[in-house]
Amino acid sequence: MCKITSAQIAADGKAVASAGTAIANAVAATDPALASELTTVSNALSAATTNWQTGTPTTDINTAATALEAVLNAIPETAPYASFVGIAVAALDVLIANIATQPATGGAQ
Repeated sequence: MCKITSAQIAADGKAVASAGTAIANAVAATDPALASELTTVSNALSAATTNWQTGTPTTDINTAATALEAVLNAIPETAPYASFVGIAVAALDVLIANIATQPATGGAQ
């Protein structure tokens, strides 16, 4: 398994956060509270991946990814933008898989 660089992790995080923000914009008209929460967790994921450096613990990224996944799961499958949720979750899975290429560094992973 190849080791993914911090720049690649940052790019993954930015892509997933952008998807989350786009979905939040779509949700805003019908559920502003959910849209706000989705924006918040998307921004947290972006910050966690932007600031992460190779060789440091991935705890913050994993926490932010879990929070984003939880909020995405709150979106009804019947929503008109539900297919975009599937795309965001797939992108999140790529980020998580890439994080898994990082060695454990003594902290909680």
